[in-house]
Amino acid sequence: MTNSEILSTVKLLLDISDTSQDAIINYYISALQRRIVNICCLSSFPTELSDLVVDIIVRKIQDDRIDGLDSVNMGDTNIKIKSSKDSKNIIGYLEENMSELQNFQYTEVI
Repeated sequence: MTNSEILSTVKLLLDISDTSQDAIINYYISALQRRIVNICCLSSFPTELSDLVVDIIVRKIQDDRIDGLDSVNMGDTNIKIKSSKDSKNIIGYLEENMSELQNFQYTEVI
């Protein structure tokens, strides 16, 4: 998957139809790809991990949306939301998926 395909897939999954979040999504794509290359000691990003990049970015953005939500109004009912979840940086999500990266570590001859 190319970076533009990753961007399109993330936007599709998050129901984003404009370009307002393209810059941050593109940053997440690049940051994750660089970290994966560094962690696995590779010379280039393995496209087989594109779906992992998509999944991490979608989870990060969904969690950020929830963390920014204080309450929900439904008719005359107001529901207060208390989030105990600390907002993670994008690398925190990558660390949760280290087992998936183990298949790619040290497999490329430099």
